Amino acid sequence: MDQEAKRLIQENFSKRFACKSQISARFYDHLFELMPDAKNLFTNDAVVQKEMFATMLATVVRSLDKPELFKSVGQKMAESHARYGVDTRGYGLASTALENALCDVVGDDISPEELAAWKGAIDRLTSLMAPPKSEDT
Repeated sequence: MDQEAKRLIQENFSKRFACKSQISARFYDHLFELMPDAKNLFTNDAVVQKEMFATMLATVVRSLDKPELFKSVGQKMAESHARYGVDTRGYGLASTALENALCDVVGDDISPEELAAWKGAIDRLTSLMAPPKSEDT
């Protein structure tokens, strides 16, 4: 990911930081539309879960300039999600849910370049989190 993409994401997120709870709420709305069974995996209070997601999103954005931290955050998230059996398909759907949530909340106030940068960062994170593909598939 190049410096310009990182800058776009960080500036975009800093403008939207106050909306992080809305982004989080819309993320879960989209995730449960795409993966209805995933709702059963969430035993935390919905408000607590959304706040945890918003905090993690902020942590990921802040770590974009620190490759080792970004990798560490991705690995910790992978370990956490592996306990729930999240697979490559699930990460793909979660990526789509986050992209849709961003578009819902910021609407026309996100440029195509900013959206492309977000997609790149989301793809980079999910590639760290997704289990390796077996050679049998």
